[in-house]
Amino acid sequence: MTVYLKDYLEKDVPVQRASSLLHALEALEDGGTLRLGGGRLEISPDGAFQRFYCMSNNDRGEKPIAFPLRGRRDVTIDGEGAELVFCGDILPFVIDGCQNVTVKNLSVDWRFPQYGQARVVESEPGRTVLEFDGREFFCRVEEDGSLCFFSEADGWAHRTDAPFVMEFDPEKRAPSAEHPCYFAYCGPARDHGFLGGLFRDVSFRQLSENRIVMSGDPGFVHAPGCVLAINHSRRNYPGFLVTDASDVLLENIRICHAPAMGLICQLSENITLDRVNVDVREGSGRMVSTCADATHFVGCRGRIVLRDCRFFRMLDDAANLHGIYLKGVQKDGPRSFTAGYGHPQQVGMNIFRPGDTVRLIGYDSAETEAELTVDRSEQLGPEALRVYLRQEMPELSSECVAENASAAPEILITGCACGSNRPRGFLLCSAGRTVVENCVFSNMNEGIALGGEFLNWYESGAVRDVTVRNCDFRNSAYAGGAAVFGSSHTAHPGDIPCFHGRVRIENNRFTMNGRRFLDIQNVGDLTFRGNEYVRDPSLPFHGELENGGLHVRNCGRVDCAPVLELPDRA
Repeated sequence: MTVYLKDYLEKDVPVQRASSLLHALEALEDGGTLRLGGGRLEISPDGAFQRFYCMSNNDRGEKPIAFPLRGRRDVTIDGEGAELVFCGDILPFVIDGCQNVTVKNLSVDWRFPQYGQARVVESEPGRTVLEFDGREFFCRVEEDGSLCFFSEADGWAHRTDAPFVMEFDPEKRAPSAEHPCYFAYCGPARDHGFLGGLFRDVSFRQLSENRIVMSGDPGFVHAPGCVLAINHSRRNYPGFLVTDASDVLLENIRICHAPAMGLICQLSENITLDRVNVDVREGSGRMVSTCADATHFVGCRGRIVLRDCRFFRMLDDAANLHGIYLKGVQKDGPRSFTAGYGHPQQVGMNIFRPGDTVRLIGYDSAETEAELTVDRSEQLGPEALRVYLRQEMPELSSECVAENASAAPEILITGCACGSNRPRGFLLCSAGRTVVENCVFSNMNEGIALGGEFLNWYESGAVRDVTVRNCDFRNSAYAGGAAVFGSSHTAHPGDIPCFHGRVRIENNRFTMNGRRFLDIQNVGDLTFRGNEYVRDPSLPFHGELENGGLHVRNCGRVDCAPVLELPDRA
């Protein structure tokens, strides 16, 4: 069965109501295809299906949705080249509880992007004058000194006293290699938590309709003529939300802008991204594609494949793949415990299924105290989860965190490229076999990062078998740091040499200005061989790491060969 969207669209209107899309989806049966017919389609949230979602690493709430796919099987949405342009507050695609869904051949963009962009027209120590274009980007200073970013055409306004600021080189359309990002804070004195080091106290004053002066010291003087990207929106509207689904394919998709992540995929199984490109629309003049990660996978299982994708100009990582550590484990019965969430953007996530293995890990030691089988789990309100077990739970010797050891997908990232973003390329935190091959990295900070931490974000977990091979770290870590980074991010990383398992970094090329190849610790079995270095003196220089660019510490077995140094690039 094929459904044609044109049969449900309103005639002779410049902007289509989301209700027209909903009617087309209601006509789509399992096993069928919805054809969008190509062309440019502007879509408003009017009449959209709405549902409350908890989205990991994004903001939970009631979401108006343009294309809500819920409980569907064996369906395809074929854009046929459609350019979908969204107007205002709306979540373009939700794939919820579905099996075998394909979305392909379309692009996602917003008519008015939900971040700010301003040119620096004057700059001196303690004073920066910003000019907004008055066409796509609008901002005013409120009476209390906070900033209000708005779009009258799309009907939204975001008021903030802590916008996130990043300097971009307008020619390269990339974040500055010299000037770090920061929160421009103009509110009352308060504790900013673990991100406090990024906050700078400033004040704002309106000079004219589209000009604002920022007074205060961000730690440097912005370059005159540069462009500041200013993130003011919450993470409410990613381009795609995939949740509790299996066998999902996104193919030949371009995400030109999203006010949050490009894709958040959670609690799902067997996900493939084939030629998914995240980047600004050519000729748009915009500096920023997505206001957070290009892609993010949480608590998934099965197999995750990223093939021939491009991720550029995001305000966060290209791909982050991890689970969740629940904190404050409290035994409340012979076969049950309760635990809370370590980060507010994880609240409401039930990360367990019956039969899963829950691993209890000592907070101070990072050692496993018990592995038990889940019988069932239930939310105790949004802030806590109770887990019922099939075995009796032992007494715990220390404070513990809990993770789902069964949510450990196998990961293949092949033929992808990412860069001109902050901070990283691929953050890998899965115990499943992980291969990154034939990829290109040009990120501000590390191209590859091994994570797992229960200090701030509570993102699990330790990797067990990672291979990075035949990749080109082309100006990777161009704002400092190392091209490849790994640590445990735990309470006492110096005491746990084998948090991560086997890591192999083989046959890669590092094209950089300075030997900053590998900064790693807490790996049980490390191999670094067959890699080569081309020095390019035209690239930013941020010093060098000792030992020929290899900073390896507190690891188990180490097999590291010197990098083969090729002739400098002219």
